[in-house]
Amino acid sequence: MRPIATPATMGAEPALFEVAAFGRAPLRRLRRARPLPDLDWGSLDPSAYPARLVERARRAWTFGAWLEHRTGAQFAAMATALFDAGAPLDLAAMAADVVLDEALHVELNARLAMQLGGGAPLVVSCALPDFGAPIDADPRLRAAAFAVHTCLVGEAVSVPVLAATGRAAHPVVAAVLARIARDEGPHAKLGEWVLDALGPWTEDERARLTKVADDAIAALTPLLDHLPPDPSPTEADAVRALGWLPARRWADLVRATVTDLHPRIATALGN
Repeated sequence: MRPIATPATMGAEPALFEVAAFGRAPLRRLRRARPLPDLDWGSLDPSAYPARLVERARRAWTFGAWLEHRTGAQFAAMATALFDAGAPLDLAAMAADVVLDEALHVELNARLAMQLGGGAPLVVSCALPDFGAPIDADPRLRAAAFAVHTCLVGEAVSVPVLAATGRAAHPVVAAVLARIARDEGPHAKLGEWVLDALGPWTEDERARLTKVADDAIAALTPLLDHLPPDPSPTEADAVRALGWLPARRWADLVRATVTDLHPRIATALGN
């Protein structure tokens, strides 16, 4: 796997995003655990699409690689919190295993960006979510906060969007989206299992975790309120083939999914 941007030390300070493989035994171990899908990458020919849209797709897939990278970091932090909280071993192990799913998702996004001409320079901050001192100081509450933020909001919102996006995409893009969607359904369900295992929750704890959900959902608002224009009719097929939905269709799916999140989270918290 080649770097998709200039190497940089990634931390809380903004830096250029990079993803690379060390190789040798670590890469062989990752491949045994999560084999790379056998796809005809070369069939995705960037010269078949308008250059402006290819550039936009490069940026989108690079950004997707970073989102999956951050999700992997969040599941790793949740696994640590679950172990520290004395949670059931199988749940902690599943959270840790999900990190391998996310590593594969990073690579799939990065490979699409590379196939379209290379990763786009992307300056990001790689800090984990700050849930506030009362939550961050308690491993049980911190694990639950990740279950809400990462599983019950983040992964739950992405599944229907990925499924819809893949329906009219190029076969390679569709296969990547289908693989990620297949993985993220169980990731979302893990959030419910974690809340069930670590409960029951006091009224104060439910309020704190509900705020985590509210904040995660509110973070979507700027995206929903500032939509780019939909593609022209002549570009619509290329837009879908390269792996994204027209903006208003995407926003409608997100809004419909968000509507169902609050009652689902309330049920998981025992409200």
